[in-house]
Amino acid sequence: MLLAQSELDPLMMQLETPNLFMALCRRDGRCPHEIWLRYHDHLSSIYALNTGDESLLAPVLDFVRAPG
Repeated sequence: MLLAQSELDPLMMQLETPNLFMALCRRDGRCPHEIWLRYHDHLSSIYALNTGDESLLAPVLDFVRAPG
């Protein structure tokens, strides 16, 4: 699993993502991968796909291509 959090996300999301991360660590006995998207909010990170901004795309591709 890969969790992405954006620097400019609403406060609610900034508080809930770490809670989800810790819950998954406890439940699974290992922690999910995570990325921090600087200068983005919840939507701008998605809108940046297929542009010159690879702050989301590059880590997602690395995650998908990584050996199981």
